[in-house]
Amino acid sequence: MAHKSSISLHEYSVENSFDLGPRNHNIRSEETLPGSRAPGTISISLALFEKLTQQRSLDDVPSKHGNPAPVALLGNLLSLSPLACDLMGWRDTRGHGYASTGVYMFMGGLLMIIGSVMEYYLGDTFSFVVFAALGGFWLSFAATLIPWFNAAGYYSKSGTDPIEGAANPAYQSGFAFFLLFMGVLCLVFLVCSLRTNIVLVVIFVTLTVAFPMLSGADWQAAQGNLLLAQDLQKIAAAFLFVTSIAGWYAFVGSMLQALDFPFDLPMGALHIIPSGSDKRKLKGEDV
Repeated sequence: MAHKSSISLHEYSVENSFDLGPRNHNIRSEETLPGSRAPGTISISLALFEKLTQQRSLDDVPSKHGNPAPVALLGNLLSLSPLACDLMGWRDTRGHGYASTGVYMFMGGLLMIIGSVMEYYLGDTFSFVVFAALGGFWLSFAATLIPWFNAAGYYSKSGTDPIEGAANPAYQSGFAFFLLFMGVLCLVFLVCSLRTNIVLVVIFVTLTVAFPMLSGADWQAAQGNLLLAQDLQKIAAAFLFVTSIAGWYAFVGSMLQALDFPFDLPMGALHIIPSGSDKRKLKGEDV
């Protein structure tokens, strides 16, 4: 009795051919004549079928996801770097960053939110929360600069003049609270970053200092101490500039890794705080 090669796929049979036709419709090689194949069927050789369906190792399968962190970093850097230069008064800049309002929205806000969502799907909770928080900050900051939102204009005599409203002590004091609690949030991020690397620690140390100093500048301006307010603003901007330098370093390092360069930029991995799972193993609570 002649042996025939066959592969059974549920209710389909393959015997020297592969049938994609109706159920229970089997085509044998000796029964298939040129031009007699049933409609809706495709016949391929058994060798080709085995080649198409063979298992591939994980190393052969390309990753379905890119690293979203550089996208979020890029959005933050292209917003933070010019703002820091603006607040320091370089090149005779004025206006507290109004010129880059669109950048804050579509680079800082949009790209960081996109990066945050992608980090969520990749399961990185820390990056997801950090990018979401900073993306929300840039969108919120941009909204205070757009007259349509009338954030500052509400405080003017006419109720619509953003220039006059921005100089109102009530507006300055109110916005300062937002900056203060952004500093509190960055302090939380700083504590968490002690289990990551030195670059992230530098980023959150400088942000933790810069945000409260910016709020202090607003409070001093509200009290009429304009010279002290300007000094505090410039010092805070200097810390933000250091933040941006560390961010550019991290961005370049991540791009080098993405393209598999033969060298890396060291981030300075930290192990200051042991993991909870390691502590439980030491206590014998986790096997």
